[in-house]
Amino acid sequence: MPVRNKKQRHFSWLKLVLVLLILLLVGGTGYYVYISNKRASNTLADANKITEGIKPIKASLPPASVTANWTIYSNQEGLFSLKYPATWVQQTSRKLCPAGYFDRALYIGPDSKSVIKCPALNQGQVYVASYLGDQTAKYALNSTNYKNITIKHLDVSGVPGVKTTGLLEISGKPPLGSYPNNSFTMRYIFFTNGNTYVAQYVQAPNNLIPSKNVHTDFELIVNRTLKFRG
Repeated sequence: MPVRNKKQRHFSWLKLVLVLLILLLVGGTGYYVYISNKRASNTLADANKITEGIKPIKASLPPASVTANWTIYSNQEGLFSLKYPATWVQQTSRKLCPAGYFDRALYIGPDSKSVIKCPALNQGQVYVASYLGDQTAKYALNSTNYKNITIKHLDVSGVPGVKTTGLLEISGKPPLGSYPNNSFTMRYIFFTNGNTYVAQYVQAPNNLIPSKNVHTDFELIVNRTLKFRG
């Protein structure tokens, strides 16, 4: 009988030890889960604080003040106005140009070499002109004379238009006075108030005229200053 009681007491101690081990295991696991969740919450909170301080970078055009001191130009017959860099020039010698050639158009460039020279067939590095009626198809860049053409639709002064770019590629011998092959051409075309408006920029390959890279100024002329009048 005493032996049996001894065995029973021994078994009771084993059960007690097992229960304690189980409790310790459950408690330890719970504590570990609690600590892990707390650390994860703190990490997430820290990450949110960091991201709250990060502001997205937005691409933007140069401020309007860039064009504040530019030269103001208005064409009464062509029904448009704009501004261009104060250091740019217009063509002053027009003796060999056809009559009425400048009535509805402006020919400008960063220097005297880049502006139109009559009776040459090209129109200088930059020109803006208006033509009566819808002539958008006529002035669109075509695959016959241009390669690598890109097209983008946009609005300027509330008027929808198209911006196209391409590289000039004339097969055979180019006409006398024309732009050299591989000249980069950027052309804006708009139609409003019964007129077609064309703004063009040309940059010839290196060491040829006109080769100055002023397309950023040209884009500001069109997108920031060009106005159409009815």
